[in-house]
Amino acid sequence: MICSECGNKSKPIALAGTCKKCQGQTSCFSYKLCDDCSDEINACQWCERGIDDNGDPVRTNSATSVIPDGSYIIALTDKQNGTSVKGLRAGEYVTVTLKEDQYSNKEWDLKLGHDKKVVLYAHRGEFEPDADDMQFGTRTFVFKVSGSGNTTISFHEVTRVWSWFGHTNGQVATPVINGQTFSASLEVK
Repeated sequence: MICSECGNKSKPIALAGTCKKCQGQTSCFSYKLCDDCSDEINACQWCERGIDDNGDPVRTNSATSVIPDGSYIIALTDKQNGTSVKGLRAGEYVTVTLKEDQYSNKEWDLKLGHDKKVVLYAHRGEFEPDADDMQFGTRTFVFKVSGSGNTTISFHEVTRVWSWFGHTNGQVATPVINGQTFSASLEVK
C-alpha cells in the first residue's frame, strides 16, 4: 500500500529492496516495507506511516515525538479495533490513535491489567484537535515492546477529567457505562 502523499511523488526505480520488518524483498528500492508487511500493519510501504480509510497518512502528533528517530513503529487507529499484530520484536513501538469528541465529556484511557510485554512509553498523549474543527481530534498512546509472547492492549472511554493549570482538583476518570472500547492483540517474538 502506498499513501496518497507518497503516491504523488515521482515513481521510484523498480529495483528490489529489503523490508525493514521481515527482511523480505520489496518491489522498489525506496520502499521500506514489502507488500505483505504493509498490508499486515496498514502502513505505507514508502514512508511507513499508518494509512487511514481515505488512503491518507495518519497525522503524527506531539505524542509520537518521544519515539527515537529510526525506530520501527506500528501505527494502529480506531478502524483496527480487534486487530492482531504478529511478528513484533523487542525495541519496536506501537502507537494507537483514537478519535475523540471533546464536547461529549468522554476521552480514551488505557484499561489496566495488560502485562508488561509492552509498556506505555509516553504519557497517554494530549488531545490533538483537527485543523478544521477543534471539537474533534485524536489522542495517541505510545507503547514500547519490551518482552516476548502474546498480549492484548485495551482501551475504554472514561469521563473527561477537567484540569486547570495541571491540577485536577481530585477528579478521577471513571469508565463510561456502555462506552466504546478498543483492543489489539500483539504477538512479540
